[in-house]
Amino acid sequence: LAARAEAPGPAPGAKGGRGAGNRRRASVDTERPPRSTAVEVPLGDAEKRRIKVHHEMLGGTAGGGAAGQKRAEKPQDFVFDRVFGPGAGQGEVFGEVEELVQSVLDGYNACIFAYGQTGSGKTWTMEGGASSAEAQGIIPRSMARLFEASASMAQEQGWTFEMESSHLEVYNEQVRDLLGGPEEKRLFAKLAVAPPKAAGRGRDKRASLGGALGGPCVPGLSVHPVKGIEDVEGLLEAARSKRSVAATKMNAQSSRSHSVFILKVKGAVSPKGGAESVSSRAGHLVLVDLAGSEKVDQSGVQGQELKEATAINKSLSSLGNVIQALAAKRSHVPYRDSALTSILASCLGGDSKCLMLVNVSPNLAHASETMSSLRFAQQVNNCELGAAKKNC
Repeated sequence: LAARAEAPGPAPGAKGGRGAGNRRRASVDTERPPRSTAVEVPLGDAEKRRIKVHHEMLGGTAGGGAAGQKRAEKPQDFVFDRVFGPGAGQGEVFGEVEELVQSVLDGYNACIFAYGQTGSGKTWTMEGGASSAEAQGIIPRSMARLFEASASMAQEQGWTFEMESSHLEVYNEQVRDLLGGPEEKRLFAKLAVAPPKAAGRGRDKRASLGGALGGPCVPGLSVHPVKGIEDVEGLLEAARSKRSVAATKMNAQSSRSHSVFILKVKGAVSPKGGAESVSSRAGHLVLVDLAGSEKVDQSGVQGQELKEATAINKSLSSLGNVIQALAAKRSHVPYRDSALTSILASCLGGDSKCLMLVNVSPNLAHASETMSSLRFAQQVNNCELGAAKKNC
């Protein structure tokens, strides 16, 4: 897990390998000033793997002390693959996932999730800002790195690559194509169920919802060729303008859907001296900005926003159930309990490399949500998916 806080402004997130990552976001002016902060990254931790959560409660609300008197709870310690401190920038976070991203060019499928409570900075982690190169998040940095690496492989080894991207959101259990045309978002009521993979020795029969190469499978989802970072930036802007957002008491621009960016990569090379033996490989990169878990009594949502919050929390609960089933190595994994887990079944239970970044707020008022996020991250960290396999 990785933790990180930034200067006041957009919130960040964190990193963790196939287990979890955690990142602290900066507190913003609309929040009450923390006592200092609920989250501490110990300065003496040379490996940057530890994070500590302080929890203060008021007497009279937790069964002890006079009303209004603060009572400190015992700090909770967590250990993850990586924790980012308050000074960590977007580049440092991407440096931890860069190798995973580039493995797509070698024929692997890879998936990165950003998880955390509403307003904790997941979208900032995944997309970042357009104000400067330093503000760019994981999606634009990943694409820039893949274009750079593929050009180098073309020059030095003769590889040629084709890349295609799609972008969807899961909103109230409906799947929407965020790049489906300027007139409106296209809706998909049902998801494709691909035939199970060949049941070879050691092959996971549960990963039956992915495409032919193990990527997410959604019927009719638009596909767009990308040849440079300008293409990607245009598509990201188009998707951003269509994604469902709303203002709540906890977040002025709260994402009301799960966003899934999908990149499909195909590569081929002919050995020198003849084209009779062509080597090929293919992979998917799936980058997921999950809508944040939300306590409706704190966010103050009503009407349509309440319906959205209920759907978000339900789908995140389904994701947790899938993680629990995988960790326990159960014969049945409930992928079909939600649209989100159905789409991502091939990422979670197939041959994909999978990594979760967990974003947390340092605000003392959000300490209970921070604890919930970190406990979920522990579950993810204990989940063994098995070795990823190449698509060659």
